[in-house]
Amino acid sequence: MFGFRKWFEESLRQEKREQLNKLLVWFADRSSDEHPELNRWDDTKGNENQKWFTLHEIVVETEEDKNQLIAASRYIHDLMEIDTDFMAVNYIAHLYTDPSKIIVRPKAVDTN
Repeated sequence: MFGFRKWFEESLRQEKREQLNKLLVWFADRSSDEHPELNRWDDTKGNENQKWFTLHEIVVETEEDKNQLIAASRYIHDLMEIDTDFMAVNYIAHLYTDPSKIIVRPKAVDTN
């Protein structure tokens, strides 16, 4: 009986590995051709050769706008099917970790 249990458990592990590999291939295939306009992280290049997405600050008019943007970033981050290999997507998904990038600058009031 013990031999059957061991075989059964190993079969399940193998099946899970195969399912995971299929899932990983599916994700890789699905996102590799979509959105060619976005720069993608390239594992074959070092950090210095990547096409980085650079954003120094985002300017909003109110503290509430800033809080909404932080919450939206966290929401995007927590999505299961987000491809953070896209540099700009990764930046937006992790914007909530550095709220200092979001500057509150109230709109100037026209006195004329």
